[in-house]
Amino acid sequence: MIKFTNLNFKYMNSDKKCLENISLEIKKNECILFTGVSGCGKTSILRLINGLIPNFYFGELTGQVCIDDENITNMDIRDISRKVNSVFQNPKSQFFNAIVEDELVFKPENYNMNPKDIVKNIKDILEKYKLKDFQKRNLFTLSGGEKQRICCLTSETFPTEIIVLDEPSSNLDVDSIEKLREIITKWKKEGKTIIIAEHRLWYLMGLADRVYYMKEGKIERTFSGNEFEDIPYKALKEMGLRSNQNRKLKFYSRIGNITDNKANKYKNNNLIQIDYLKFRVKEKELLDIKNIFLPMNSIIGIVGLNGVGKSTFMNCFCGLEKKSKEVIKVAGIKMDKKQG
Repeated sequence: MIKFTNLNFKYMNSDKKCLENISLEIKKNECILFTGVSGCGKTSILRLINGLIPNFYFGELTGQVCIDDENITNMDIRDISRKVNSVFQNPKSQFFNAIVEDELVFKPENYNMNPKDIVKNIKDILEKYKLKDFQKRNLFTLSGGEKQRICCLTSETFPTEIIVLDEPSSNLDVDSIEKLREIITKWKKEGKTIIIAEHRLWYLMGLADRVYYMKEGKIERTFSGNEFEDIPYKALKEMGLRSNQNRKLKFYSRIGNITDNKANKYKNNNLIQIDYLKFRVKEKELLDIKNIFLPMNSIIGIVGLNGVGKSTFMNCFCGLEKKSKEVIKVAGIKMDKKQG
């Protein structure tokens, strides 16, 4: 289905090949994982499959990449996109609309699908993934995990046999990664050909049929899915890779539930004091935080799952949310939004 033959590629204005002598074949219905340290060439492999190389990323290309026996250099990007869907690392980089429904209809409308078929298809997809309530939501109010799921859904509004995913889990928490795995599992059961470039490995164990380990633009080693699962952590670490096992950590949410921060340990002029901070969207209360004392000249981490309010808290704290209500004092002096 996809065949690389003696493929070499060097980006424009680069002195070094990012891909060197790549020869491999991906069969229909396979789930393939490309992994390796940053800069090893795995993203460039995906860019060749979805046509971004050579149509948007220019350079010196020799050898062949064929999809269904047709050389990609002879294919228009529009024709490639009828065969290949893409999910990228940063969901926001591939949105063309602000509302979920508008984003889902964007691609099928551009391919002149029957409007009735589009409406039915989107309804079925939202019900399939239990996201019917998201249809009218603003994309930019969604959490990172929710945005990535919508990106995955757009791959089904105009279905293709091949789906490429470029580090799709990089901005997700464990819960969102497990939801991503569920989507990939559904695709595999439906007979899709799935090609993934990833650093994070554990969630793909049991899904990947074959794993290509890349180093400095070359295929260094090839493993079956089972062989890769059996590699011990020490060996993976020596290869510059992360663990292939999920090591879950327990996190306990403390935002909004702190009443004793041992503020008496610090003098008033060394404290940032949040008397209260509230933020609502329509009828939904997103933040309700009271009595937090933050020592100045310190590094403070805000942790929690996707969607719990970390980014919203920071935006409110910095005065970027006009509709938030807060009383914040720095060294005992009350701040307004412009001073945040």
